[in-house]
Amino acid sequence: MAESLVYPSKQVAERYKAYEVTLNEGTVLTGFITEQNDSEVTLADREQVHRIARSRIRAISPQATSLMPEHLLNALSSEELRDLVAFLDENPSGKGAAR
Repeated sequence: MAESLVYPSKQVAERYKAYEVTLNEGTVLTGFITEQNDSEVTLADREQVHRIARSRIRAISPQATSLMPEHLLNALSSEELRDLVAFLDENPSGKGAAR
């Protein structure tokens, strides 16, 4: 888990891969594909959900890097890092550490 926090793009699980959708007019949208079918693609970004007709899409490609910014932890103190790792390692069911 710590390695994923420090190097978020080293290995991105398939379910967390972001995609770039390039529209015919050149606009590029980046986010997670939540649904797709023969007629449209649904892409969720930080601000909204886009339902895009396939006829408007020039290309769809997976991003090589994680959406989590690099060096995000640099601004945290040692205590804040410990708290973050403890929080992420908690199991809400109370049955031991989450893995």
